[in-house]
Amino acid sequence: MIRAAVLVMLFASSGMAWVEAVEFPWNSFPEHLWERELVWLKNIGIRHVSLPPANSGKADAARLSKVVQIVRRLDLEADLQGPIPDELQPLTRAHGGPLTEPIAGGVRIAATQPDTLTRERHAISGRAPAIVWFDVEDTIGANGFKAGAVNFAGDETPATVPLRRAALLSEYWGAAFDDMRIASAAGVQLAPGAKPAEGISATEFLSPAGVAAVSLINNSNTSWTGEIRATERGGKAVSLPNVSVPARGAMMLPVHVPLVSGPLCKGCTGFAPSDYLVYATAEMTAMEYENGIIAMEFTAPTAGEVLLHLDHEPSGPLVAGGRPTSFDWDEHTMRARLPIPA
Repeated sequence: MIRAAVLVMLFASSGMAWVEAVEFPWNSFPEHLWERELVWLKNIGIRHVSLPPANSGKADAARLSKVVQIVRRLDLEADLQGPIPDELQPLTRAHGGPLTEPIAGGVRIAATQPDTLTRERHAISGRAPAIVWFDVEDTIGANGFKAGAVNFAGDETPATVPLRRAALLSEYWGAAFDDMRIASAAGVQLAPGAKPAEGISATEFLSPAGVAAVSLINNSNTSWTGEIRATERGGKAVSLPNVSVPARGAMMLPVHVPLVSGPLCKGCTGFAPSDYLVYATAEMTAMEYENGIIAMEFTAPTAGEVLLHLDHEPSGPLVAGGRPTSFDWDEHTMRARLPIPA
């Protein structure tokens, strides 16, 4: 088979699959800003919103109906925290609408509180069916003003970074997580001179096809760098060198992702059956193949690397963020190693 592959690297600043949801405080948020904020949530990757219940009375039910209509127009889905009024029954999922049942067992996380990223990742490792983020928006109601991660002008604070990362991660791994099980606690091995691994939590999720997602959570106040051993093809172990996790940070690392068309590699039809991503030491949030180019997007707080196993050396222009880049090719192992900038 003759195939030329062009590699492109793009970089972001961020049992049952889990759902990343945001509580949308429609009843304590200016009505004329509803659509703007729902569009923003969709743009960062949130597909589900949770709506506080309406007070009794037709006026509140009418306003809630307006919110749900916007949700429907934006092709989102929503659940209502309370009984669904009769007026909204035609907007339920049973009638083709966007209103779903609340997801039982969801973990609630305040976007403005510290350690939101590690708490969200612990919830995923515990197989929570949903994470519901609240205090995302500024609100004003009977109890006065309460600051959120996004103000009324639409300006984001740093508190939105974990939410953005969570949305990207859920969008990439969500469909694959349906078939994944917790394989084991991944063995955390120290690199020479690395700091002790105190406070590091590691969980390996494994699919029947051998795809692994290694979740690393640093619960300590110091950054950690070390070597991770995870499961590769056929149950063999593979070492991921120089993995770095920032203090109070977390990483979800991909291992043995086949380069075949599916949710983990969109449009990947131009590869040999034996081609696959061996590992990446940064958090992958997208992989897509089109017109001879394979593009991978990462959240990389620190520099890392990605290792690909290919049936032959790729050729053609290699572009990273619009600039030429290089890769190391090992003809004996048939593997290409590419750097991931921080």
